[in-house]
Amino acid sequence: GLQTHTITASSSGATYTASFKAQYLLTTNVTPVGAGTITANPSSGDGYYDSSTSVQLTAAPGTGYSFSAFSGDLSGGSNPQSVTMSGPHSVTATFVPTVIAPALAIAKTHSGNFGQGQTGTTYSLTVSNATGASATSGTVTVTEAVPSGLTLVSMSGAGWTCPGTGANNCTRSDPLAGGASYLPITVTVNVANNATSPQVNSVTVSGGGSASATTTDATT
Repeated sequence: GLQTHTITASSSGATYTASFKAQYLLTTNVTPVGAGTITANPSSGDGYYDSSTSVQLTAAPGTGYSFSAFSGDLSGGSNPQSVTMSGPHSVTATFVPTVIAPALAIAKTHSGNFGQGQTGTTYSLTVSNATGASATSGTVTVTEAVPSGLTLVSMSGAGWTCPGTGANNCTRSDPLAGGASYLPITVTVNVANNATSPQVNSVTVSGGGSASATTTDATT
């Protein structure tokens, strides 16, 4: 029965037998600390298992990490793996940071309608990096492609380098973190006297380690 008993000694001899079974300790570790978890099946409250028990270990990465390999009394990148408790065992799961490439996007907006022959009308361009993505690295370039009914006058924005009057691009090289946006670029255009409607204005962002992204804005 139970591990603990209370007995009353009798006046004659008595024999009490305690039966034991072999158990071994399974120790699991994660590196780096906090990068993930190891789940054991079957589970054990104290880490001890009966001799010859087969225990399946599953490594689960935390946010921002991926599983690399087991080491210790297991090895390699297969996941899950099982260990047979023929003695004390120790297993370590190694995780590595997940590198998510920068993912730039660009938005273009304007206010109201434009009129034929109107001068000094503007668009606003905003470049953003996806949440969870790595910061950009290297030069980011924004390139305007105005339709035939519009004439590009200038592009300007805080932190951006824009060549000058009539130039259709701006650049910058400071890193843009995931989930963040650069300050906007203002694009100034003149409308032709014979402009048709709508005028579909296109813009592309490229560089910084990201795939290019393009958007358009149809203006009445």
